[in-house]
Amino acid sequence: MKLKKLLRYLPLMALLTTGYSFADVTVEPYFDVVKEIPVGSDTSLSRAQQDLKGAAMSADGDHIAANAQYIRTPFRSYDINRPYTFQYGCQYSTYICDLDWEGDDSSSANNGFYDYREAIKDAFNNGDDSYSSYFLAMVSGDSDTSLSSDYSWTNSSSFPYTESTSSTVLSRFYGLDSDQDKTHDTVITGMTTSTVEIGGVSNKYWVTGYDFAPGSKTLPTGFVESLDGTYRITLTPSYTDTNGGLSAGYTFLTYGDTLYVAGMSSTAAASSNNFERCYEDGDSDGSSYYQSCPGIRTNAAVWSLGSVSFSSNEDSIEPTAVGSDWLDSEDNVPYTAAALDANSYGALAGYSTYDDNDSNIYSFGASAVYTTDGSSITRYQLSGTGLITNNDDDDIRDQWAVGITNPIDSSVYVIGNERYTTDKASSEHNQAVNMFISKLTNVTDGVPTSGAGTVQWPLKNHQFTGANNEIIAIDHDTGIAVGRQDASSQTQTSYNGVTRRQQAFLFDVPDYMADTSNVDDYVWSLASLTCYTEDGTAKRPYYRITNVRSVSVTDKGIYVLASGTKFSSKQNIIDGYDGTPVVLQLIHSDDKNLPVNSELSSCPSYEADTGKYSRQGADSIWLTLLLIPVIFVRLFTKQSKS
Repeated sequence: MKLKKLLRYLPLMALLTTGYSFADVTVEPYFDVVKEIPVGSDTSLSRAQQDLKGAAMSADGDHIAANAQYIRTPFRSYDINRPYTFQYGCQYSTYICDLDWEGDDSSSANNGFYDYREAIKDAFNNGDDSYSSYFLAMVSGDSDTSLSSDYSWTNSSSFPYTESTSSTVLSRFYGLDSDQDKTHDTVITGMTTSTVEIGGVSNKYWVTGYDFAPGSKTLPTGFVESLDGTYRITLTPSYTDTNGGLSAGYTFLTYGDTLYVAGMSSTAAASSNNFERCYEDGDSDGSSYYQSCPGIRTNAAVWSLGSVSFSSNEDSIEPTAVGSDWLDSEDNVPYTAAALDANSYGALAGYSTYDDNDSNIYSFGASAVYTTDGSSITRYQLSGTGLITNNDDDDIRDQWAVGITNPIDSSVYVIGNERYTTDKASSEHNQAVNMFISKLTNVTDGVPTSGAGTVQWPLKNHQFTGANNEIIAIDHDTGIAVGRQDASSQTQTSYNGVTRRQQAFLFDVPDYMADTSNVDDYVWSLASLTCYTEDGTAKRPYYRITNVRSVSVTDKGIYVLASGTKFSSKQNIIDGYDGTPVVLQLIHSDDKNLPVNSELSSCPSYEADTGKYSRQGADSIWLTLLLIPVIFVRLFTKQSKS
């Protein structure tokens, strides 16, 4: 760590003069506490054991939210409102794609992506409550229930430094499903960092996201709701003529003394074909009409929470500012745009779209920074060597920004990702996702005055050519970020091949951008940071930490919200057998320094013996652990011994 960082936060104090020498008899892990948050026993959450992921976290780590989906998809992530998360289709082998589209062979499973699409079609066309939730949201209790006070040490031989809750569990969060009929899809996307007052209601944490009830014939609708579900605010879109319009909340921000929620709002209709294909037609014939979603034009929007007035604990508010245009202006294209993260000065990170020039169905994403004072929104398209501002790079299909910092040494950092096209995949065996970092130096009062910056792709082809790496969230004050990438052993072909298991990482953005000569000095596997020694032997708990959602750095420590799979034995984690999806909170609470990676070289990887098997992983826990029999996976990827 550089000296300048000493002034930014306490937990990463001092230079790396001490480290993790695994020759020592006893060395504690960098993340000295691992908290495992279980899913409640409510029968409605039985589906939540699949593809379980963290969704949001308070700054002090005392409150979290999670999401789960009951469908298989070939997508790294899926958000019906954001086309770049799904318009690229399935790149894997026919066998795996068929499993994702059609689901399990069981007649009662109904867990394929096409099952989900048919359920939307049937409910939307019939206007009934036949729909059963495919996307579930959960929270870890109300504002009075703190995770920090509800844990006891587990400290088993396989899971030292691990705590488990004594009573607090992840419980069902119903969003706009007031009657708890379980006929809505509910997705949480953000949480207030601390308790705030809204509408005269104080001492509450609040979450935002969107809710979709196909049987009501409404489109996805944004909400802000107290963590305990007592108070609810509906985010009304600016354009409502098409089935009430579409809205979604993605992040909170404070400008002046007013709290806002930012996200997207519908602004106009697209061609009727897009709307009908998204909600009315389904995909059972393999028509891929899902690629027309969200079927309506949207733009970045903010809603002021300063004028909320609850009546019977509910209110509905209109946006106070909405973006006015996109990168293109074709009449029929369903352009979309959204703000996905915000700093403390009214700057937002997100994306806007442009026409693919070949059809009226698709629009491709390009990274954008927005600025707002609460009453207007200005867009600056991110630019710099390698960043697209329109369709000017045939190798890149989409780019999108996911995070933005407050000024750090006078610069604002924007993080995001890009996806390669099918053409690029042919040569690199993968439609790879790569993270980028943009350092913006034209900053006034905490707000970028243009999108021009110095851009780096620190992990591009880092593990191997065509490897995936995706940055997901960043702490606004320190620039410490989190993401996920292909595990180093996952070198198998993905394009017309198989999926790759992921591993979560921690990344120091500002220090890397000051010294880009060796990225390995600034990125750490989260799993390796749970390593410890026992009697001189390097070990780590039997978790595969495959995804991550939030990171928060305070004067008390670093908090990371992650998810993955827990195994009962060393052999099971090596084999990827009989695992349980879990949400994890990793906590660094003292002044230990981040180790250099060479000092973690003895940390066990728990990878399969490559002389016997080249293990194939999955972007989704659901795909790997629950639906593809282990025996088939081994036969599919088995190699002869050398």
